[in-house]
Amino acid sequence: MTWKSEVRKFGVVVALIALAAGGWIYWQSKWVNYSSQVGRFEVEYPRGWSMKEYMFESGFDVRVEFSPTSESNRISREGQISVTMVGKPLAGQVLGSEDEFKLWLDRSDGATASGMKKLGNRLANNIKGVMLAEQLEDYWAITSWFAEGGKNYYLAVLGNGDYGDEEIRIMDKMVKSFRLK
Repeated sequence: MTWKSEVRKFGVVVALIALAAGGWIYWQSKWVNYSSQVGRFEVEYPRGWSMKEYMFESGFDVRVEFSPTSESNRISREGQISVTMVGKPLAGQVLGSEDEFKLWLDRSDGATASGMKKLGNRLANNIKGVMLAEQLEDYWAITSWFAEGGKNYYLAVLGNGDYGDEEIRIMDKMVKSFRLK
């Protein structure tokens, strides 16, 4: 090999790294902040997506849904991102009690008999949480559950087909941006 071919190879590697970094920076910058006055939380969501906030009288206090407005601004395979705040879980609500939250935090990562899979514990601005995934026949859901001040917060990414690493990265981006006011 000549020194010219070595320089060419090095140039190609540098160009690939620059392209990857540029794509990452672009992907990161396409998100904007949302602040819920009712739920008293903030989270980032993809720019250009629609947003709807729903309020409930019992159980689920507030739910905010973010959805792509067209196929062109969809990221990966997800069809919706949501944040739900629950002040008083309903009796028997799955993923609702303080004891169940502690069990999930202490459980090892991996699949369970219920079909739900623990993807790991997460920390959102010093609030402990757990990331769970559920793969059903036609759709999937990745949920990060946080409990703080007697309230439960569920960040969810939902979509059709199967989820993968990209969907987990999207959830991690939401978790990183999630904060209570």
